[in-house]
Amino acid sequence: MQSENVMPNEFTLVSLLKACTELGSLNLGKWVHDFALKNGFRLEVYLGTALIDMYSKCGSLEDAKKVFDKMRKKSLATWNAMITSLGVYGFGEEALALFTTMETMNGAPKPDAITFVGVLCACAQANDLTQGCKYFEYMTQHYGISPISEHYSCMIELYSRAGMLDEVERLSKAIR
Repeated sequence: MQSENVMPNEFTLVSLLKACTELGSLNLGKWVHDFALKNGFRLEVYLGTALIDMYSKCGSLEDAKKVFDKMRKKSLATWNAMITSLGVYGFGEEALALFTTMETMNGAPKPDAITFVGVLCACAQANDLTQGCKYFEYMTQHYGISPISEHYSCMIELYSRAGMLDEVERLSKAIR
């Protein structure tokens, strides 16, 4: 494209970022980000979310947070990417605080099953069974979201660590 002087669009850059993520190449991902900035691309929903995903999966959670904070408009996928990244990489309290911000912010999207994967993962990483149970119940009771296998996996992990094998068995049966 560059040798033909064809300017990429946002979707081209998102595809490149996805490839960088798959390769685990933070340097290439940063190059794409720099290219986007130098060529006047704004951090819109698709590009911003792809950058958050790439940075977090390539080991630069700080850069992912910077992109998230700079984005004016955020989709549910954007919120999910940041909450899940924080939860998976050991920043459980930050993930739960961000979830609370999402819930209370005017115009923010309503959480879905993927949001709660991130929330429950944050609880599992923090080894907080009490919070995990609270959010699992909140997800089903308040939002009417039916648990998926990833939710059960987080809860099984929490109950296993607490030595509550009856609950592990009960949830294991629910997955089948």
